[in-house]
Parts: sequence; structure tokens; C-alpha cells
Amino acid sequence: MRRFEHVEVENLDELLELLSEFKEEARINAGGTDLLSLFKDRYLFNYPKVLINVKPVKELDYLELVNGALRIGSLTKLSTLARNPVIIDRFPILRETVLTIASPQIRNMATVGGNLCQDIRCWYYRYPSSLGGPLLCARKKGKSCLAVKGDNRYHALIGEKCYAVCPSDLATALSSLKAKLVIVKKGAERKIDVWDLYTPQGLGIGPDEVIKEVEIPLEWAKEQKFIKYTLRKPIDFAIVSVASCFKFEGGRISDCAISLGGVSFRPERLKEAEDLLRDAKIDEGLVEEIKRRVLSNVRPLSKNGYKITIARELIGRVLLSLM
Repeated sequence: MRRFEHVEVENLDELLELLSEFKEEARINAGGTDLLSLFKDRYLFNYPKVLINVKPVKELDYLELVNGALRIGSLTKLSTLARNPVIIDRFPILRETVLTIASPQIRNMATVGGNLCQDIRCWYYRYPSSLGGPLLCARKKGKSCLAVKGDNRYHALIGEKCYAVCPSDLATALSSLKAKLVIVKKGAERKIDVWDLYTPQGLGIGPDEVIKEVEIPLEWAKEQKFIKYTLRKPIDFAIVSVASCFKFEGGRISDCAISLGGVSFRPERLKEAEDLLRDAKIDEGLVEEIKRRVLSNVRPLSKNGYKITIARELIGRVLLSLM
């Protein structure tokens, strides 16, 4: 186990002060469901010197309706999303998604911010010291992604230098809800789209920044669906997932958002499919046309082309359920 200094903070200001001071040398501990393997398996070359316990920061644990939006604090537990009446009534897609994530015990510990910021699951990136690691890959400032010429069964179809998949199912669902993330650091605050949190080389926020809250517009969509294909149904990460939201007027789709998980370094919005569906009435012909176009310009790696077939079938199921 790597040695580190453990610091506990009581409020957001203390947290931002420490992040401003230590930057890359600090790591936040909220639920802690992914941090243990980081320190035990020693798969990185550089390790944080300070672990900041944020569990006592109650001002980041909330779920409230304010100014036409649902605001969810980053320390809100995943299990809270699954049982909250507002979520169940107005954002059922979040409940559907959360209930596919890990186990009940982990959902009682894991937080919204932690799920969004969890580290990638690539087996080359996480190759442990006990087996001869760590390995120098593109995420660790190496020259190439080791999965490209290796075993890439579960890696991304869409990548830039690194082909690790965004592991957050919650991010996929929030992307279809057109959610925003409020990012804060000492003396500053900004707002980004969910998919902008992810880049091919890691999170798109600075080492002195933290997610404060998720903001979801209330009147976006009534029809919400999440479907996920996994190897182990109860607890596994997605091979492919589809999150979708639809608005209807007069039997036609007036607006929609469809996001794919498990195929890219971020939730992948299907803008072409969304454009085809707007102002359309769903029929089998349209469904087949959309399935044909989904990921049609993607060149898969040597062993993950099957993900395209799965993605098309999942999207077909979602659309046919709306007829």
C-alpha cells in the first residue's frame, strides 16, 4: 500500500483551499469505492501524497428543485437517486440507470461526483505491480494505446490516442437529460455539459477543481429510457448502453437526445439520429434507417466490432418501444 497523508475537511471552502495548494498531489475521497485499488494495485507511476476526506462536507449532499431545474450535489449517494420521489416521478431514467450500477452496498457508498469522475477500467492502464506493472500507455504519457494492437474486446470504438471507455453509466444518462455540471475552484465557478467532462486523456477539469453539482432542466422530456448490455447483468460495467429522452407533440417527436455508453471516451450523442427523428413519426422503416446509420462511419478495433451490432439493436429496441 502506498503511503499518503490523510486530511479531513468540514466545508467546501476548506476543500478548495487544499486543492489549490496541493493540485496534482491531492486526491478526493468521497465514497472511496475505487480508491482502494489505486493504492493497493499500484498501477500508476505517480501517486497522490494527500488524500482529502470530503464525507463531512454536508453542503455538497443535497437534491432540490430550484429555478426550473433539479440540482444534485456531488456528494449525493447513488442510492438516494434510486429512492427519491422527485427522481422516480420526473427523472425515471436516473433510477433505471442507478439500479444497474454495481451492488446495493456500493450504491450506498458511491456518490454522484465519484461515479462521474471514476477512473477508467482498461486492463492495460490498471495492470498491477504484482503482475509486473505498471505499464506505460497513452494515459500515462506513453507513445501509444496498448489496446490497439492487444486485447481490445471491451475498449472504445471511438478514440484519440487512448481507447479506454468512459465507465460512468450515470454520465450517459445525464447526457441524454442535457444536464450541466457546475465546476468550482478557489475563487471561480463555471458550467459545462456532461460530455465535456471527458477527454481522450482524462477528465476535462483541473486538479484544483471539483464538481459541485449536477443541474438538470425540469421540463426537458417525459419519455425517458435507459437500456444496457452487460456480461454479468446485476453489477457489471456496460458493454454498450443507450440513454434516450423524447418529447412528443401530436404523435410526432418534437425533440430528442440519444447517448451511447461503452463506445467512446465520453457519452456519445447520436446527433445524426436525433436530426432524423425530430418532427418524425416512428415506424419500422425509420427505425431500420436509423439502425443502419448508427456508427456507420466508425472503424472498430480488431476485436470490438461486435459493439456496433449491439448498439444498433439496443437503439432499435428503444425506438420500437415508442411506437
